Amino acid sequence: MNTVSSDSIGPEGMETVGMIEAGQYTIVAGAYDLSGGRPNFETLIMASSKLTVKKDQEHSVNLSF
Repeated sequence: MNTVSSDSIGPEGMETVGMIEAGQYTIVAGAYDLSGGRPNFETLIMASSKLTVKKDQEHSVNLSF
């Protein structure tokens, strides 16, 4: 199984991951409100998409919540 992880996404909603191996991936993202500067996990929503990464090509995925 191929795994790549990222902790957070920037204000524009974009995250870049480089140098990953070719293969099948499932892209998963979660979003939640901040309450007093702290995560409110009761508002957590998730989105996912499958991605086939090919060698030496750029790929992008758009997720909507």
